[in-house]
Amino acid sequence: MRKTTSRIVTIALVSVVSVVTVSTASAQMFDQVTNARRIIGDVRQKVEAKKEEIKIQVQGEFCGRFAETTGNIAEKMSGVRTKIDELKGNREATMEDRRDTRDENLNGIRSTQDARRVEWYAKLEARATTDRQKDAVREFEKTVDTSVETRRDAVDAAIAAFRSGVDSLVSGKKNSAETAADVFQGAVDAAVARAKADCEAGKDPETIRNTFRASLKKAKTELTASRKSVEGIGGQVDALAKVRNESIRKAVEAFDASLKAATEKLKTAFSDNG
Repeated sequence: MRKTTSRIVTIALVSVVSVVTVSTASAQMFDQVTNARRIIGDVRQKVEAKKEEIKIQVQGEFCGRFAETTGNIAEKMSGVRTKIDELKGNREATMEDRRDTRDENLNGIRSTQDARRVEWYAKLEARATTDRQKDAVREFEKTVDTSVETRRDAVDAAIAAFRSGVDSLVSGKKNSAETAADVFQGAVDAAVARAKADCEAGKDPETIRNTFRASLKKAKTELTASRKSVEGIGGQVDALAKVRNESIRKAVEAFDASLKAATEKLKTAFSDNG
């Protein structure tokens, strides 16, 4: 009986000690978990605070640099427009120089022709011995001079029409290009103004930057599309050149026919006396 009672007491004591030990361990574990959660919470708060600090710093840096960036963009665009204007001016000056050179060459050829024609007239007048021959020479000279002036007027008109047509095509293309450039400039200015306003409003810098870049990309895409939509004038210039050349060819043919008829008539006058 005593042994049995002693065993029961021993078991009870062991159970109590075990319960106390488990309770102590649980309490310690609970404290550790609580401390860990508190540490994690503190870390999260610090991370969020750091994020906000970085966000504010980035925003300040981006918006602070934005004024400089927009200044550079404006300067670059101004430089591009200046170069475009200079290039167009050089092209126009080159075209005018070429026209002047061609006009000088044409006038030189005509002066040479006039001098030769005068010599030719002098030889014919020297050969004319009768009144009929002299009258025939004078009539021949008048016919040739008139035909020459008619041919030159037709050639000048054909050249003038060609140049006027080319000038119109160049002007139209230039206006289209300038319109596209103005639209692009307006889109860039709008993107810059919006970014500045967003910076002043304290919006997210990443959103501002992405929106600004997207606006610039869209403006560039539209500018490229506008330039591609402007057809080249090469084919139209070729068509104008064909019309000019055809008009000149007809003027030359008319002159040749008139000269041939006048020559035959002059030969008749000289052949009467052998």
